[in-house]
Amino acid sequence: MNFGRQTPVEPRWRPIALALLCLPLWLASCSRPEEQKETSVLAWVGDEEITLDEFNEELERRVAAGRPITGKDAVLQDMIREEVLEQRARAAGLDKDPEFQRQIRKMLIGKLREQELNLRLRDVEVTEGEITAEYEQHLEEHARPAKIRLAMLYLKTAPKMGEEKVAELRDQLELARENISKGSSAVGRGVASKGFGSLAISNSEDQASRYRGGDIGWLDIGRFDYRWPQEVLSAGYALKDHGDFSGVIETPTGLYVVMKVDSREKVMTPLADVEKGIKNRLILRKREELESAFEERMKKSVSIEINHEALASVTVPDRAAAKPETPTPPNLQ
Repeated sequence: MNFGRQTPVEPRWRPIALALLCLPLWLASCSRPEEQKETSVLAWVGDEEITLDEFNEELERRVAAGRPITGKDAVLQDMIREEVLEQRARAAGLDKDPEFQRQIRKMLIGKLREQELNLRLRDVEVTEGEITAEYEQHLEEHARPAKIRLAMLYLKTAPKMGEEKVAELRDQLELARENISKGSSAVGRGVASKGFGSLAISNSEDQASRYRGGDIGWLDIGRFDYRWPQEVLSAGYALKDHGDFSGVIETPTGLYVVMKVDSREKVMTPLADVEKGIKNRLILRKREELESAFEERMKKSVSIEINHEALASVTVPDRAAAKPETPTPPNLQ
């Protein structure tokens, strides 16, 4: 028999008691993540969730846009309505519509440009030195050309007109020239300021100028895209002094005498008058260069291969052949 100290026996109920004490803690630890998950979701719309973060972002957008917030329930109902409509649109396949996809592409491109290009475009500047250099490099663009004011007498001829009749008209203009040279009273004083005066009425068939002393107005010296023959304009441009006039000039359409009435020298526009326009042009040029460099950089970031054979087989519609739409008249009732 062992009469020494005996090891105490653990009661059977103790492990059960410990388990019961730990049960609430275990249940709490299991349920907390689910509670946290539920509090982060404000609504379920079909299989989609509207989270607390999304709700707060919507509130921030409305505040930033100055939109009134009538209440949390109203905002949530707006978000639910948008989600319902979006789901319905997707179920109808509207998100696959080609035009919708094109708009999405444009928005993506716009976002890319805004993120990587637009700030650089806005920061483009030009210096005064660049403006001056551009002005001096294109001086002719900033010059007002030399001008001349001419008057003319014109008698019409025709291919079937006999030589005798042409000679008669030539003599008529020669006589008019003699009267001008002699300072005839028919011309009067101040010939240069009045052109051919009253002589144009009886010696010119140019209806636009005959009652104005033959005055045809100001012309840019060296330009020949006016309505009169080139040989007539050349003779006028070659006249030296005011009041000088040409001999009789024969052309396929008629006989002319031309007089120099007035002239203006070539004038340079000062840099100060065109500086703003030059600056805007330089800024636009630099922006175009930035855009080209940006697009080239984007192209180099991907592999590009063109099927030239397939491209050659494409027929481009002729826009000129398309019939324009007939405008609908407004309803007047």
